[in-house]
Amino acid sequence: MRKPMWFLTVFSLLSCFTLAVHPLAGSDHPSKKTRRVFTNDDLQKYRDKYPSDESAASPVATPEAVTEADPQPSGDQREAGKENPGKSYWIEKLRTAQAAVEKAEQHEAKVVMKLAKYQQKNLEAQTPFERQTTEHQVADMEKNLGYARDDKKKAEKGREELLEQAAKAGFKPEDLLKELSERGASPPRQPTEAKE
Repeated sequence: MRKPMWFLTVFSLLSCFTLAVHPLAGSDHPSKKTRRVFTNDDLQKYRDKYPSDESAASPVATPEAVTEADPQPSGDQREAGKENPGKSYWIEKLRTAQAAVEKAEQHEAKVVMKLAKYQQKNLEAQTPFERQTTEHQVADMEKNLGYARDDKKKAEKGREELLEQAAKAGFKPEDLLKELSERGASPPRQPTEAKE
């Protein structure tokens, strides 16, 4: 009879000791900690104290850091010293615009494939729930197809505006397109107008 009483006494002492040592063990609500809100000044002090490799390699120039040895040119000097960008500049811009058009075309093709998949699922639907679900999927894909076509039109418009800017700068769009195709990029397709 003494053994069970001894075990019960030891168990109760250990549980009381655990609650006294670890306050969260017995409470349902964790103690509320105050949150510190960091201001920009605090973050700047931290950056100054612990600079990262990136900031050490390329420090950001602040307005106070501008020295007299490196004066900023005035507006007239900037206009006089401004050079027209060369042919390589326009080709790189055209390459970027062409990549945006191709990406938009790929996205449109992906949406068209998904739309066809959901239309096929709609035809194969057997229960009313399946039909309703696939009808909603088809409607969403048709909306997404509209968005994809809008994105493609914007990308094509951006490319055309870039070609117009290059023409104003004195470069022939045909020459730029030819050089772009010689450098390995696919030349832009000429839009075909739908006859109504």
